[in-house]
Amino acid sequence: MTKEILVIDDNSDIRRLISSILKDQDLTVREAARIQTFPDSFKFFYTGIADGYKMIGNAVPVNLAFHIARAIAEDLTNPKQLQLADLSEEPLVEVVA
Repeated sequence: MTKEILVIDDNSDIRRLISSILKDQDLTVREAARIQTFPDSFKFFYTGIADGYKMIGNAVPVNLAFHIARAIAEDLTNPKQLQLADLSEEPLVEVVA
C-alpha cells in the first residue's frame, strides 16, 4: 500500500527518500549516508553494496561527532567547569546477566 504525500520542496532527493520509505523500498547507500549527515561530496570506497551499507551503518553521524568533539574541546579549555561523575553513588541502571 503506497501513501501519497505532498512535498513542498524542489529537492528531488528528499522526495525520492520520502517516497522510498513510504513504498518500503531500500535506501541507496548515498541516501543512508545523507541520513547519517555525510555531505554529498564525501566519497566512500567499498567493494560490494553490503560493505557500503555496513560502512554507513557503523559510522558515527558527522554532525553528532562534531558536537561531541566541540563539547570535549570546551571542557578541556574550561577545566573549572568540568564536573567528574560521582562513582560512589548507586548506578541508575542495573545490569542483569
